[in-house]
Parts: sequence; C-alpha cells; structure tokens
Amino acid sequence: MPNILTPKASIWRTVSDTIDHYDFDQVPNEITGVLLGKIQSGKTTAMTALTALGYDRGFKIIIAIL
Repeated sequence: MPNILTPKASIWRTVSDTIDHYDFDQVPNEITGVLLGKIQSGKTTAMTALTALGYDRGFKIIIAIL
C-alpha cells in the first residue's frame, strides 16, 4: 500500500524540509523566502507552520506581508 500523507502531514513535511534546507550558521544569517500557491491551497497554514518552526529553530525576526 502506498504511503499517502494527509494534507496536514504533507504541509508539515514540506515546512520541515524547507527549514532544514538552510544553514543557520552561515554569516550573515539572512534568509529570504517567498510562498506562492493557488487560491485555497494552504498557504496560510504553511506560513503559520514555517513561522512557528522558524522561531523554534532560532529565528529572531519573521516578517509576513499578506
């Protein structure tokens, strides 16, 4: 049986993979990203999860322009 992820699990996996991609020891520690997606595709949920995980991983400032 194939491993089918629920939408919540899929978003969490994507968010974790995105955060894990960055080298936080890099100087200067400035990371810029853009979140794009279709209407009702889960952008707000992904942005909220990225923000929470970013704070957990030591981000000091997160700016979201909605």
